[in-house]
Amino acid sequence: MKIIVTGDNGESLPPPYGGIIKRCLLHAVEWRALGAEVTIHLHHRHTKEQDLGANATYVADFASAPNVLDKTVFLFRQFFINPALFTKILYKQIALSRDWKLLDLAMYSAARGVHLNTVCQKNRPDIMVTETGSLQSLSALMVAKKQNIPVVMENYAEIQFKADAENNNISERYHRLWKT
Repeated sequence: MKIIVTGDNGESLPPPYGGIIKRCLLHAVEWRALGAEVTIHLHHRHTKEQDLGANATYVADFASAPNVLDKTVFLFRQFFINPALFTKILYKQIALSRDWKLLDLAMYSAARGVHLNTVCQKNRPDIMVTETGSLQSLSALMVAKKQNIPVVMENYAEIQFKADAENNNISERYHRLWKT
């Protein structure tokens, strides 16, 4: 069985990050012990990461921590790879969130969805695992539906608190994507 883990699963492998991605890695250890092939879709790679024995295949949006130019190139590249899917995902995210403050995240999530679609076309996973309650997870759901891949959605405590740069709770901006 081939499993792909995606969604808003943190910026990279630990350290320095943790939380959701650590849970994903611990699950991957168990799935691999049962004979599954596991692919984890990450934001970026960094030099001191650890996979906690998961031995998964890693697909990253960026080879290292991206700057503004890297993100812009990624956005345009993914748009031109599949403009129809990019536009469909972006439109759905804006329609659901109704918050133009999230436009940059919605555009990145649409680009990430196109990238995930390409990964799924190449790897043909049997199942997708994603988290609930974020625009990136919505992208994952739309890609899974397009690719006819069953989805397992995992909930986590962080959905109640998503911090912005000033550490304010912005989870209410996602209120149309989840309910307590």
